[in-house]
Amino acid sequence: MIRALSPAGPIVATTVTDQNGFYQVTGIAPGSYTVIISGPPIFGSETTSIMLDSGEIEVVNLTLTTLPGSVQGKITDEAGVGLTNVLVQLFDEQGSLVRRVQTDNNGNYVIRGFTPGTYKITASQQGFQNAFTNFNVEPNGIATVNLVLLTRSGNITGTIRNAVTNQSIPGAVIQLFPNQSLTPITTTVANQQGNYQFVGLQPGNYRIISSEFNFASASSGSTVISDQTTTTNLFLQPNPASISGIITTTEGTPINNASIRILDQNETIIGFGVTGPDGRYAISNIPAGTFTIIISAQLFQSQLSSITLNQGNLARKLILLYFQILDNRYSHKYKWKSFTWCCDHRPNLRIYKYYYRINCN
Repeated sequence: MIRALSPAGPIVATTVTDQNGFYQVTGIAPGSYTVIISGPPIFGSETTSIMLDSGEIEVVNLTLTTLPGSVQGKITDEAGVGLTNVLVQLFDEQGSLVRRVQTDNNGNYVIRGFTPGTYKITASQQGFQNAFTNFNVEPNGIATVNLVLLTRSGNITGTIRNAVTNQSIPGAVIQLFPNQSLTPITTTVANQQGNYQFVGLQPGNYRIISSEFNFASASSGSTVISDQTTTTNLFLQPNPASISGIITTTEGTPINNASIRILDQNETIIGFGVTGPDGRYAISNIPAGTFTIIISAQLFQSQLSSITLNQGNLARKLILLYFQILDNRYSHKYKWKSFTWCCDHRPNLRIYKYYYRINCN
């Protein structure tokens, strides 16, 4: 499954592997994508973010884990009656949309075959407030998550426009985040007039982020009130910046499934990606400015970095995590360091015991 622009973006292509595990997807336009591989229910799923240039062939090999997790539950109204055809969506910690299903005639749902860990599950139905919660599932475990949908919901509607020409932007991706959350709860796409809507929302504060190919992402806050519709329009700047790089350990070992989030000065997430087995990631559609990068991975402490991007800038960033994972007694021996360069090739990096040397040939 290939998702455009972000791990929760629209699906632009799907395929299946052959008997040797080989797959191929062709006809993809240049840009930033997320590849999501999922197998039969006896396997988990894996995600990685890539950036395609014109004419490029990107090789993405992923390994699926065994002993996957499952989640089941029931979606009801306030009276405890099961709700039919409720949309249930499963997001991982990186914000990737892993699975989506609908409830049966009794309000029950089951989602199988995803990698053990922490997830967010959301439920939405027209005429009701959406509901969401986090849960954890162990290897080969089954989590039970029941949700109750309340009435008296609110809505958000708006238009996505070009900040220079003021023309509408059809096909733009719009994500909805709860206030202070880094994981979206739903995603939609602007129609031919550039209009979008989120319906059935809990009253409260939200953050809306929109992105589209060849435009920088834009965000805005929005407050939902019961039985009312809030209008939130967004304006996207053309000629965006992008960033790609590698996440490794101190020994140079690539870190798989690390999440990279880019936050602006208001601590609003404006881009995120996920590394593959080679530790590489790619994030595009970034506006010009100075940003904070949050890098996190299982068994590692989260790390912060900063970067300044100009309009149309392509930056490459090598993130090295310098700390002992399991034994805190040795944590004082290691530091972490990041390097940014904007040349067309990766510099030679030599790591010594107490210092670093970069040669940009």
